[in-house]
Amino acid sequence: MFTGIVTSLGEVRSVKPRADNLHRITIACDYPRAGIDQGASIACSGVCLTVVDTGEEGGRTWFAVDAAAETLRVTTVGRWRQGSKINLERALKFGDELGGSDDVDVVPHRNHAGRACVHYFLGERAEGADLAVGVACRWVGGGCGRRCG
Repeated sequence: MFTGIVTSLGEVRSVKPRADNLHRITIACDYPRAGIDQGASIACSGVCLTVVDTGEEGGRTWFAVDAAAETLRVTTVGRWRQGSKINLERALKFGDELGGSDDVDVVPHRNHAGRACVHYFLGERAEGADLAVGVACRWVGGGCGRRCG
């Protein structure tokens, strides 16, 4: 889960085509290398990408991700070149402060099928009424069918 709060400015070091229609993208950042695990998710200008490698060069940390052809086609990732500046955000960890705004209310519940769902409400919630703007259910495996806004 991401808050949308940018925590670093990254710079694309390289974009190299690989097998299976993948592109390996190396991004320099200000995060400490020890804090970036392989398999970690990092939002790169809003696109969630998975770390496949890390290192240090010239006193700066870098991490690498693989982007599939579809990701390159439907997001801004396809326009990134060496030197492109991108916003970075680390995935939220349990216990991290959401910060930035107190306008987000995360409400877990069970739907009619007994599946656990989480609804994200923006704005105020009153007893028995949800004053939400354009927010829908998020549930692993699909939505519960309830519209929240």
